[in-house]
Amino acid sequence: FLELSLFIECQAWAERAIARLGTRYQNSRRAMEIYASLPLVLMHTEGNDQHVRASFSRALEIAINQGDLAYELRLLSGLFMYSHWTMDISGATDIAARSKKLALKTRNPDDMALAESMLAASNHLLGNHIIAQQHCESGLSYSGSGPRFRAGQHLFHYTSFLLVGMARSLLYRGLLDRSLEYAKLAIEEGEKSGHPATFCRSLALIVPVFLTMADTRRSDQYIAELSDLSAAHSLKPYSAIATGLRGQWLLLQNNLLDAISLLKRALEELHAQRQEMLNTDFVCDLAAA
Repeated sequence: FLELSLFIECQAWAERAIARLGTRYQNSRRAMEIYASLPLVLMHTEGNDQHVRASFSRALEIAINQGDLAYELRLLSGLFMYSHWTMDISGATDIAARSKKLALKTRNPDDMALAESMLAASNHLLGNHIIAQQHCESGLSYSGSGPRFRAGQHLFHYTSFLLVGMARSLLYRGLLDRSLEYAKLAIEEGEKSGHPATFCRSLALIVPVFLTMADTRRSDQYIAELSDLSAAHSLKPYSAIATGLRGQWLLLQNNLLDAISLLKRALEELHAQRQEMLNTDFVCDLAAA
């Protein structure tokens, strides 16, 4: 169900499985896999509450006890997403560094690309955009033979994440033409993944690039796509982000009253979901409106 992006079904079966585990299986691989799937679903459908972090941490504890480096890295990628969206920059940076050490042990190109994508994202949050770009370039070189993504292997599609990182880092460095090139590639890669949550994340992080460049036509198209896709797959955090992005778009159109209404609604929903990454942008545009 997870790989098919059927999150509601995945949540229902994972919760049933946890209730049936019993003491005998509490530290088994079976428990680890169940505890890993539930928080990923909740992040995408409900938001980032403490239950998400606790479930990831429980699964991570089992993976470490079993000496499963590949699964440990998989779980770290989930915890990284949690830290990334809740703007725990220190936590995200620590997880990224830990992931790189693990990837160097596994010597797997996919693992290296994943770790580089985390290091890129954490440096982007820290404002180290040149370093973030270097990590993106390194990660893309590891994934150069083409992504071999499966939802069950890692908890996010690192190639699209690296392309998003390139677009955003280049934007903040003022290299607008190159940023636009990578923004288009990120959208294409997210769509090709065949994974709605991955595509929604690409859209959520790339639309601000088009809004910054006042490209109202493309941003209008992608906001509508994000809104439709998030609604179809019950991805509430991305639906709230789409509302905020639409508010920013209306501000560009000088439709101030509607912009204020949508930005306020988005901020309320995202705050309730502990989805903090784009909130500063929304607050600034709310103030401007």
